[in-house]
Amino acid sequence: MTLEESELYRMKVSIQPAGITGNRSERLVAICDSSLIGSDFDCKINNEDVSIRISDKFYGEEEFTAQEVLTELIKATSINAIGVSIIDILVQKRFVRSDVVMWFKADGYDNEIGHVIAIY
Repeated sequence: MTLEESELYRMKVSIQPAGITGNRSERLVAICDSSLIGSDFDCKINNEDVSIRISDKFYGEEEFTAQEVLTELIKATSINAIGVSIIDILVQKRFVRSDVVMWFKADGYDNEIGHVIAIY
């Protein structure tokens, strides 16, 4: 998927001081495919039953284009991402390797959904 073909994303950026000295700000970007907002998943991850809720309280209400997302990701010190399209972009743009993505099958969705947490 190219950036031009990609969908919209929900994103929330949080900036926190890090470490004892607070000399460096940590920048967490939480992002998901917009189409997943409001979804609840019951799935198995590593043979364990897991419930996942994708909420605009966590991911925000505003939608962003892929290019806007990339602008924020470049400044991130950590990323929490879930979806099909956003994971594709993260792998394509080498923010994460495909082997670190956790994929799960969710009822009602044809494709497996990816989740990744990355810290830089």
